[in-house]
Amino acid sequence: SNAASLLARLIRIVTCSISKIVESGAVQVLVQLLGEENDVFVRASVVNAIEAITSKSEEAKNVARDLNGVHLLISAVVASCKESVDEETERVLQSYGTQALANLCGGMSALIVFLGGLSLSPRLTEPVADILGALAYALRKFQLSCDNDRETFDPKLTEGVLVKLLKPRDTQLVQERILEAMASLYGNVDVSESLNNVEAKRVLVGLTILATASPREKMIIVSWFVQRTASRTVRRVLSDLD
Repeated sequence: SNAASLLARLIRIVTCSISKIVESGAVQVLVQLLGEENDVFVRASVVNAIEAITSKSEEAKNVARDLNGVHLLISAVVASCKESVDEETERVLQSYGTQALANLCGGMSALIVFLGGLSLSPRLTEPVADILGALAYALRKFQLSCDNDRETFDPKLTEGVLVKLLKPRDTQLVQERILEAMASLYGNVDVSESLNNVEAKRVLVGLTILATASPREKMIIVSWFVQRTASRTVRRVLSDLD
């Protein structure tokens, strides 16, 4: 853990020795340490180091991708949902883990598109709930920084993916992750400005998250329906449920 933290600091300070660090096999060691059999605090330090080195080296990105780094980083981002960690460790795992994923995928907008597509893949290599958890955090963190982001990332497509995935009688964890991703989507101004009826959807998703058991199932059906209706119809449906 200490060694990984020191390596992360070193990489962020220097640039001339990055290639030598990569050639030494450091990336391979770091990716191996991302395995869930390792202590979560060690993984947090490793995520920090991987984010640092992949932000400065294309070769490091290639090595990490080849060693299944994307899927290991997805697991790291959502580790705090499965294991007991303090707030700082959770922040490191989520923030640096998401940024490291963005480094490997070509930017934050590309990461969101990738995670959305991956969640629909029939050949998943990790639980869909983990993918959706990483997507939710990426949507919260995303900032529209340039015109290229507008071309790469269409929020309507991501919304469509989440709507397609949200189903009544699905497992509770998957439902929660989808709703969390929707809340992030509608709660991020940079992302939601191009979507329709955002305020109504934000309120409905929030109510659905708070609901339990049978009421939640009904609210999920309404949430699915909201995506396809005008605001006037939304208000009528909500009124009928009262």
